[in-house]
Amino acid sequence: MSAVTAQAVRDEVLARLASGLRAKGLDAGDVGDDFDLLAEGVVDSFGLLELIGALEASLGVELDFEDVDADELTVLGSFTRHVELQAREQGDAAAGTRQEAAAVAAPPESAALTPPTATSARPSRAAGAWFGRGVLSLHRLLVRARDKAFSVGISGGFHAFGSHTVIQMPARLKNPQRIAIGSGAFVGAGSWLQVLDAEGGVALEIGDGASIAEGCVLSTAQSIRLGTKVSFARHVYVADHSHGYDDPTRPSVEQGITDVRAVEIGDGAWLGENVMVLPGVRIGKGAVVAANSVVSKDVPDFSVAAGAPARVVRRFA
Repeated sequence: MSAVTAQAVRDEVLARLASGLRAKGLDAGDVGDDFDLLAEGVVDSFGLLELIGALEASLGVELDFEDVDADELTVLGSFTRHVELQAREQGDAAAGTRQEAAAVAAPPESAALTPPTATSARPSRAAGAWFGRGVLSLHRLLVRARDKAFSVGISGGFHAFGSHTVIQMPARLKNPQRIAIGSGAFVGAGSWLQVLDAEGGVALEIGDGASIAEGCVLSTAQSIRLGTKVSFARHVYVADHSHGYDDPTRPSVEQGITDVRAVEIGDGAWLGENVMVLPGVRIGKGAVVAANSVVSKDVPDFSVAAGAPARVVRRFA
């Protein structure tokens, strides 16, 4: 990694963006160090995120642009120099770690794991394998048919329910007449969509193409808005209200709700497993929230937030 140079990074970046350059009528030789990839339309913000991920994989580094000026991040020359610097620093640190690890004795042979029996060494079970695959295919077909039939059956009870949208069973739904779901959305099994009050307009809105994994909770007293193609991993919790607890003479469940503030999650945002989003939060377009984070403050567009409470650890545009 310490041998990575800005020129090598530049060559790899231009190779990965070759199709975008060609679409603009450009050749790699026409691109100078002051060329702004984003401003020239060769790559968009999502493409820049993918490019950084590809470089991390190919170079074996973890790139961090939190302290880099956004204007420099998209300019080819400064971008490649930042990558070179981080690769060199991490390469030097890794070299020291490898030298220390070399002095550690290998674990005793008795600690090694026993590998699984190779398929060729097992008795032939061709008929059983064929039957098993058939049962699995039938199971998938029946589950899809069941969930589609359930979704079609309940769609009329919603304020809006787009085409090709599926809600898997079992599901907990409260006041669906105040819930609007776009087209091509998916809500996984065991999820809970609820609006606390029966009266009023749309309070919970889920955009086109949203993907909500199993066991998620969206609970609203005022307003929760999810943009298009928002993605939730399992067990994400989003609420625009909290529970009262100030009265020591009564249990919290009898004290009603408090701190009611609208929540918004922008187009293309991705929330990892077990994320909790608190009232009044706005998560920006294309933002990523790491697993197990508690989001109590706004997350900007095209940024990564992590922790409890969550803080921004990286920005992409």
